Amino acid sequence: MHGLSHLAFGNANPRVAQNPKIAAETWAKIVPAICTLDEDRASPFAAKVAARQVGDLNMVAAALTSATIKVEASQGWQLIIPFSGDGTMKSDQTDMAIEGGRQGLLLPNMGRTTSCTTQMIVTAHMAISKLRATASTMIGSDDERLLSDDRPYAIDMRHQQEIFFAFKHLCDLIEVSSP
Repeated sequence: MHGLSHLAFGNANPRVAQNPKIAAETWAKIVPAICTLDEDRASPFAAKVAARQVGDLNMVAAALTSATIKVEASQGWQLIIPFSGDGTMKSDQTDMAIEGGRQGLLLPNMGRTTSCTTQMIVTAHMAISKLRATASTMIGSDDERLLSDDRPYAIDMRHQQEIFFAFKHLCDLIEVSSP
């Protein structure tokens, strides 16, 4: 379908759309915060989306052609890992690059607009308490102020390739274990 890549998981039964309005409505069932999805008028629009729940972690894999995605509020923290494609996320606080396999984002509950090229991304919705506990374990600190500033963080995966490969492996496990 319009050259969309395979999803990180959910390839057996993704939700598919060739209209940005329908894609936004479909995606909003999984990610309620998405309010608009506009296509790049230079090429036909296509998207496929799959969602999985792993324990209490909700994850969405999405492949889409060039588009602009507007989110009013993310309803919690989100980890966004791009597997391919590039884009720019803009908010009142900052502008940040999204680079497939190179830079991901950890975002608090915030409105934003993201413009992207054809890409495949995985978004994980996270409870802040579990996110803080995981981050504390990873850096060896029990500082309660960790991630308390509600600001977006860029994740440079070029210098920590093991993060991207571990996340990719997690997605592979979800793919083979899902119905």
